[in-house]
Amino acid sequence: MVTKKKTIGTPLGAEVDIEGGDLYTFTTSGSYIKLGIDYNTYGNWYGEQNMIYIGGRYAFSTFSQELDAYKIFDSSRYWNPDDFAAGTDALGKYEGRTKSWLEFVAGIKAEVLRNIYVGASARLGILITNKRPDGVLDDLFIPGFNRVTDGSRFGVGYNVSLSYLIPLYKKKNEPKKEKPQPEPESKSEPDDRPGRQ
Repeated sequence: MVTKKKTIGTPLGAEVDIEGGDLYTFTTSGSYIKLGIDYNTYGNWYGEQNMIYIGGRYAFSTFSQELDAYKIFDSSRYWNPDDFAAGTDALGKYEGRTKSWLEFVAGIKAEVLRNIYVGASARLGILITNKRPDGVLDDLFIPGFNRVTDGSRFGVGYNVSLSYLIPLYKKKNEPKKEKPQPEPESKSEPDDRPGRQ
């Protein structure tokens, strides 16, 4: 935690995603790191550290994709009336891929037990490096970003979390004590004023 309202967010992780459809099956594996800041819009009561936050992240991922199987789409179906022809040219593993993106985050986090939090967030990302990879296989899934679609640099996602706050130090969210205001001194009139004559 940087201040009561701002915290540094550094999620990192590793993913293995196996997806398939009628025409292809692929496996993506890799890791990602995100660095950013969250701004807490919630005014906590005494002793609370809950969050309703918005934030931003810069994210980077390195990954590989393996095309396990694919079929060639043919609308005439003359040579293969029952199914599409299986392809073999592009099968294999494509390594050394990298992507980076910016991400906008909105979410909530609530303490359910001492230092244990449950949260949920939604994310909107935009790819910064979206260069089409050399070779046959386009990027279909990016760890930490989610699915990639043709003609769009945007991605959305959501997550739920269970997290633990490591209590290296914990600032107490004490209510502000009001400083006593000094009472103004009353001007007393001196009794030894000369009388009228």
